[in-house]
This record gives sequence, structure tokens and C-alpha cells, in this order.
Amino acid sequence: DRLHNLVFYDQLTGLLNQNGLAQQVAQSIETKQTHGNEFALILLDIKRYSIIKSGFGHALSNRLIVEAAERLKQATNSSLTPARIGENIFAILWRSLNNLNDIQEHVEQSLQLLEPPFQLDEITVSSTTAVGIALSTLPYLEPDDFFQAADTAMQIAKHQKRNDFVIFDIQ
Repeated sequence: DRLHNLVFYDQLTGLLNQNGLAQQVAQSIETKQTHGNEFALILLDIKRYSIIKSGFGHALSNRLIVEAAERLKQATNSSLTPARIGENIFAILWRSLNNLNDIQEHVEQSLQLLEPPFQLDEITVSSTTAVGIALSTLPYLEPDDFFQAADTAMQIAKHQKRNDFVIFDIQ
């Protein structure tokens, strides 16, 4: 049980880690193939994390990550699974996506949760979030391909000045 926890869960936030989420993505790929259920993999990058970490220290930057995780947990339900897959990168797997157009509304809700400043002791910290999305309409069969597509979209979004999201397009 302890080993399973170490392998599949982020020790700081208690969320799934990349290994745990990759298993969930693999299950979503299989469900799409057998039942046609659409899904989306959403990556969220807390843009100013490295500045906060270097300016205020490791302990405070960890608190920022924990607070961001708590906010993302507020927007989850049985179809939405949050994870922490990198130092300052979160992910949400949206299973059983009924309408691909609903993705914009959910991403905007997630951005709204992360937008207010974080109160960490006597310090108030603000950050923006870059979001990259890979939809199950992509012709991929491996979780890593979806992670790479969402990461590519997130990297594009990081270079935009405001909170924004980019949906990966194979073209």
C-alpha cells in the first residue's frame, strides 16, 4: 500500500502523479475505443512558480502548490480527475466528455479558481496559468502522446501574456 502510494500519488498534494494519471488516460483511451466516450487531458502551468520559489523559498512555493491543488479539487467530480505531474504543473483528466464544446467552460472555471491571489502567511502571491489541452479526437493510442500534445499546447499558451488556453491541433 505504501509503495503503491509512492508510485501513483504526489506526496505533497495527495493528488495522482504522472504515473497514476497515465493509468487513467490509458483507461480513457480504451473506453473511447470500446464505447466511444470522449475525453480531454488538460495541463495547467502555474507561470510564476519559479520566481516565487527563488524569491520566497522552497517552503512557501510548496504552500503555493498545495493551495493550488486544493482549489483544483473544488472543481472535480466523478468525471474530472486532478493530478500534479510536475513541479508546477497540474493536470485534469476529463472522462466522459459529453460535448467537446464544454471544454472551454470547464477550463475557464479552472482558471477562475486559480486566478485570485494566494494568501500564504503574510505574503500574497499572484500568478497566471497557462493551459494546454489534448482532446481524444487526436489519433493517438498511447497516454504519452496525449501528454506530449497537451504539453505542446501548454508551451504555446505560456508565451501568451494572460491566462489562456490552447487546444492541440495535429495540423
